[in-house]
Amino acid sequence: MRYLLYFVFCLFSIPILSAQDGEYRNQILVGHDNDFFTRSDRYYSFGTWFNYSRALESDFIFRKEDDGVLQLNFSLFQAGYSPDELDERNTDVFDYPFSGWLSVSSEILKANRKNLWGLQLEAGVTGNASLAGKLQIWYHDLLDFGDEPTWEAQIPGEFMLNLKGRYIADFRLSEKGGAFFSLESNASLGTKDIFVQQGLTFSFGRRRTLHQSSLYNIIGNDQTEFFGYVGASYRYVAHNSLIEGSFLNDNAPFTLDAETHLLFFKAGVTLNIKRSIFKVEYRANSKETPLARNHSFISLAFGRNF
Repeated sequence: MRYLLYFVFCLFSIPILSAQDGEYRNQILVGHDNDFFTRSDRYYSFGTWFNYSRALESDFIFRKEDDGVLQLNFSLFQAGYSPDELDERNTDVFDYPFSGWLSVSSEILKANRKNLWGLQLEAGVTGNASLAGKLQIWYHDLLDFGDEPTWEAQIPGEFMLNLKGRYIADFRLSEKGGAFFSLESNASLGTKDIFVQQGLTFSFGRRRTLHQSSLYNIIGNDQTEFFGYVGASYRYVAHNSLIEGSFLNDNAPFTLDAETHLLFFKAGVTLNIKRSIFKVEYRANSKETPLARNHSFISLAFGRNF
């Protein structure tokens, strides 16, 4: 751990890694989601991710435009899900299965001033190999929460693969103002989940145009950003393996039906000053199973361009 912290310190502090003209080619973003901040501990209980992005100089899958951005994103992500009664072993009272997810993904992203396209390949594992259960039990003991998660009848270990795509259309509402309206389309197809999602986001404040804005984690320059945003979206779910188990087999000891129609809400603030990025976001969603309730959590992230 000591050597890891030293490496991160060096990576974030060496100025010669940044471009001389204030244009950066790399970005690291570390984030954590937790519903502990909203005084709950259920459903999507926690998520942690580490992202590395690199701006590309030439065509790769997509054609690079002269006034646009071509960016390659890599991500490591871990998440844990649990029922409301997480200290129970009787699955009759469960409103959500215990499930863990550990994944790596790569995305090629193309953006200009008004449009963004992304294509992502995600691979991961569920079950004990995700380490989500061990992590949740460990920090419950560490913080003395009292109720120890049992991880009874969790979604079993599977290797899963997903192909994801997204498209964003960004509209500036005033040439002199800092208000933007964005239409966001997302889709996922694979053995983990299958869904389509349509949303909209309104952002306001000191924000760059789409192809340079930290709103969508685009590597930009050293111009300061400080803006807020609110958004909502609708998702149609065809399958969710973290709730229903794999559709390729019947190995899961306990599953529930996943709600087909989901609503999401988000509101947040982003500060991008020089090379540092700070994000705080509140998220909420409608119930994901017939027995569950609505859920909310807080997301925190810190990034660095170099």
